[in-house]
Amino acid sequence: MYLSDKKAGKPRVNSDHDELEVLLESFSKQVEEIVNESETTMHNISATQEIVELLLDANRNNLLALDLKVSIITMGLGAGALFAGLFGMNLANYMEESVVAFLGASVTAVGLAIILAMGGIRRLDRIRKVGLSMNNSTKRPNRIALPLPSHQNRQVPTLPRTSSFI
Repeated sequence: MYLSDKKAGKPRVNSDHDELEVLLESFSKQVEEIVNESETTMHNISATQEIVELLLDANRNNLLALDLKVSIITMGLGAGALFAGLFGMNLANYMEESVVAFLGASVTAVGLAIILAMGGIRRLDRIRKVGLSMNNSTKRPNRIALPLPSHQNRQVPTLPRTSSFI
């Protein structure tokens, strides 16, 4: 533009800079669009990262709960094995000749294992529910509801209109 005119021998007045202003404004708008687009992309990336972290936390919590349930069931089986081990010792308890002693000891050991395992799992579920309800109640802050301003008498400020450059 200016260099072409200078090369062609057409002198320009110093106040004749409209074309340059148009170029600079166009460049400024493009830069502004790129900045806005990059900010939006950064916000989307951080939101996606938070969602992925929440999913990973939920999966980790589920694995920890499964581990606790397996440990509780193992404790119940261990208690049943302890009871069976006590009767399996070579001690004289006068139940060796009884016909129903083996059946009674077996049923008692299995029952003890089931009762301890089910009780532990129920207690774990109750603790998890109490923990979840406490977390939900503490996350809600006490906010005072304020009335919204009315838009009836409100004047919307406007910017002075300038010529549009594309």
